Formats: sequence, C-alpha cells, structure tokens
Amino acid sequence: DTSSSDALSDLDMAFMGAFEARKGRWGLILDLLYTDLSSSEPTPLGRAWSKANVDTKTTAFSVYAAYRVLENEKGFVDVLAGGRFFSLDVDLKLTPGRARGRSYDLSADWGDPLIGARGRYDFNDKWYATASADMGGFDSGSDSSWQAIGTLGYQFNEKWSAQGGWRYLAIEKEIDGLDVEVDLSGPILGFTYRF
Repeated sequence: DTSSSDALSDLDMAFMGAFEARKGRWGLILDLLYTDLSSSEPTPLGRAWSKANVDTKTTAFSVYAAYRVLENEKGFVDVLAGGRFFSLDVDLKLTPGRARGRSYDLSADWGDPLIGARGRYDFNDKWYATASADMGGFDSGSDSSWQAIGTLGYQFNEKWSAQGGWRYLAIEKEIDGLDVEVDLSGPILGFTYRF
C-alpha cells in the first residue's frame, strides 16, 4: 500500500495507451496499461526480517466491442463487451534480520471476459467529461476484476484534445495457492488525436 506521491518515487516504468476505430454504431477499442513499481520498506514482523523489497509488474491489455445505444448533440453512451488479458509478476524479498532471508516469486498470465459501459457529456464546444467502467473475471480467470475511469477534457480543435482524471483498476486472483490482490489507482493525463 503506497500513496500516489510515494508511487512516483517507486515508479520504474508506466505506460497507458488506447486506440479506437468506429463504423456507424459499432466500435473497436484497444487499451494497454503497463506498470513497474518497486518499493523497499521496513517489515511489520519485528526483527525477524529487517526489510521487505517488493517489485510488481502488471500488464493489462483490454479489447472491447462497443455499441452506441444513445447519441445526441450533448454526447453518447456505449455498452462494451470484450476481454482483458493480464500478466502479473510480483517479486518479494525479505532482508535477513534474526531469520534467514526469504524470497517469493508469484507470476501468472490469464484472460477475463468483460462487460461495461462508457459515456461522454459535452458541456460546450470545448469542455467535456467522460466516464467508463467495466467488470470481469467471474471466476473464469480472475476471481474478480473491475476498473473505473473518469476524465475532464478540453477540445483544442477537431483533431486534438487533452484529458485529465482518475483511473482505478482492481484485480483479485489466486496464484500458486495464494490470494493476490492488486489495486492500482491514481491520476491520469493524456492527449487524443483523431484521424
């Protein structure tokens, strides 16, 4: 568990990107999220181990089919269905104290079916808000997974816009007999180019 400000110092690498193609009411959306975080903290286990070093690499690649159920001059609403493919690698090293050092490596790759929705509301010809949410897993890959994204955007012209907001992704899965829970949340800033 780390704060957003500490996460910046713990951040080794991060990337988010999305691509969308549309024809009529139908759309195809691709979304990639990658994070590499490493942290070193004193353990809550007294003097047995002096420090815990944790390195977490998470990749989430989502593919959605989108169907526009509502559209007018103020915005739109899409329903989503698709899948998210995960790759998770968690390395934990306990630095020796009175006990010998120990290390654990948990890694897994899997896919989840997804359902969700997203929408956009235009306040005027420049400012707009977007929101999206999905859920998946259903014990077919993850025990459960879900995410929510909210942004406020500014349209510079027909091609370029900028967005700022918040993203939250939660994953629960059993890996090698251990219950693993990963929650990623924080501010996002991005640009969109339409062609």
